[in-house]
Parts: sequence; C-alpha cells; structure tokens
Amino acid sequence: MKLVLLALSVLAGFAMGALGLPAAFLTGPLLVAATFSITNRPVIRFPLFLYRLAQSVIGVMLSFSITAKSLQTITAHWVPVIALVLAMLVLTTVIGIVLRRLTDLQPGTALLGTLPGGAGEMIAMSDSLGADVRLVTVMQYGRLLAILATISLVGHFAGASVGGGHAATRAAAIHLAEPLHYLISAIIALIGATLGTRFRIPAGTMIIPAVLAALAGIIGVPAAPWPPAILGTAYLVLGLQIGSNFDAAVVDQLRRLGLFVLLSNIFLVGISALLAICLMPLLKIDLLSAYLAATPGGLDSVAAMAADLKADAALILAVHSLRLISVLVIGPFLVQVVGRRLAGSEDCLQKPEF
Repeated sequence: MKLVLLALSVLAGFAMGALGLPAAFLTGPLLVAATFSITNRPVIRFPLFLYRLAQSVIGVMLSFSITAKSLQTITAHWVPVIALVLAMLVLTTVIGIVLRRLTDLQPGTALLGTLPGGAGEMIAMSDSLGADVRLVTVMQYGRLLAILATISLVGHFAGASVGGGHAATRAAAIHLAEPLHYLISAIIALIGATLGTRFRIPAGTMIIPAVLAALAGIIGVPAAPWPPAILGTAYLVLGLQIGSNFDAAVVDQLRRLGLFVLLSNIFLVGISALLAICLMPLLKIDLLSAYLAATPGGLDSVAAMAADLKADAALILAVHSLRLISVLVIGPFLVQVVGRRLAGSEDCLQKPEF
C-alpha cells in the first residue's frame, strides 16, 4: 500500500506540474498523503534526519533568490518589516479571542490554533501548555491547506513562472565546475540537516543552508542549483511527511468546529492579502513576494513555494524567521495571560475531557 501511495504521489506531482502550479511535488504528495492518512490507510513517515535534509535541500535552493538588493531593502525598511510581524501577531491573537468566544474552545487551544508560527512548532507547544493538541492540529493544518491554495492562485495571477529561473541561470554560469559546486551544495545541506536535528533550531534547516550557500557565493565558491530530480525528491519528502499528520480524528473535530475554523482562515488569508498590498509600495517588491512574506503559513511550506516561484527569499526568510522567533518567545506567556483573563481562573488551560 505504501508503494501505491508513493506512485500516486509522484503522479499527483506531475499532474500539478502540468497544470503550472508551484511546488507541484509538495502540494500533490501532501494531498495524496493526507487522503491516505484520513482514510486510515498506511502512510510514509520518514526519519527525522531525512526530513530535515529535505528541508535543507530547499534551503540551499533559496539562497539563489537572496540578492544584495533584497538585503538592502530589508535593512533600509526594517520598520515596515517589524510592523508586519507585529500586525500579524496582534491580528491572530484577536482572531483567537473571537474564536474562543464563538465556540467552546479553551483559550489556549484557540490562540495556539491561530498564532502564525509553524504548524509543527504550535502543535508541539500546545501539549506543554495544556491545550488540545488535536484541535490545534485541525486549525493549523487547515490553514496550511488554505494558504497553499491561495499561494498557487496568487502565483498564477501574478504571472510567476514555476521552477528553474535563478537556478537555470546560475547553472549555466558555472557549468565548467559542476562537480565541485554540487559537492558544496551537498555539504551545506548536510550541515543544515545535522545542526537542525541536533540543536532543534527553529526553522534552522531552512535558514542555515540558505545563509551558508549565499555566503559561499559571496566568497567566490558558489554552490550549484540542484538538478530537478533532487529538488523534486525533497519536495516529495516534505509533502508526504506533512500530509501524514492528518488523520481521521482531525476530521471528526472538524464536524464541530469546521465552519468557525474555515471562516477564521478565510479572514486571516484576506488580512494577509491586504497587508501584502500595503507592503508592496513600502518595500517596492512584487505582489507574490509581499504575499509570501505576509502569509501566516509555516516557514517550511512557504519557503518551498518561494524557491519554486523565484520570490524574494531574503525578505520572506527575514519576516517568517522573526515572526517564528517572536511566537516561540512570547507565545507561552501570551497564552497564559490571555487565557486567565478569558477564563477567569488558573485552570483554563487544562485539557478538556472527551
């Protein structure tokens, strides 16, 4: 059955690629794996190091979208960047409070389900804070699917080309030294995966390889863009792993909260689009890069899309990294303080009994 899942995932990747959708081998396998997981069929779960390595491969690819101009833009316009991060934190907190009042969700569950950290980080944090892990999973991954769908639409209407781009240009420039440059790429990816697995650095397996590969290019020993087969395999691993996190229990919870979760996700995605439109003239960037920076999706999935759509990786990594760190630092405090105020007692964060 796992071979069937793998075959269908590859076919789904090719099908989405034929439709011109970005990161086809991420979204296609993700949807197939989620379907298998929800219907209680066997799924493929990769070892942690292999999953981190796939993220690092994409991180290396992101380095080819990091330019001196984009770094200068961030430095010169740090106020709008920080304002964007703060605005998303405030908006998601408000959405969580409203969701709490409209449903019987616990405050901690409502807030962690809406905060714009990575889905994995929010799910891991929810258990230690006494929130309902299942409901946080529903809300975070439901939003992830909505964001992936909207990114595909924005990329299409923004006229973004899929795949290649920077990579193809760079490859043509260094074709005489391919073995050395591919070796550099491989070493950087292994370093990123090792450090990310060993020290559990938030989004480290994306950020570290991107930074190292960019630095390698600056000192005159550039890494090489990955061949399509390697990059496609990395997307495939990410898609299968993320999709396998969905299960039947998640669907059961959606029966009770589906409408509220859907409306909150639609509102959040709409606000992200408005913030992106406001960000465009301030930073003088394109709509796609602005939307990818403003969207509350997890860094791994958004970064994968950015690599495939040749968006402004430096801006996107900066905003998402800053936001993720902010959520990880203030998230627990925010959940406890808001939770006490809403519930009026210390035990508001205890897990509900089913």
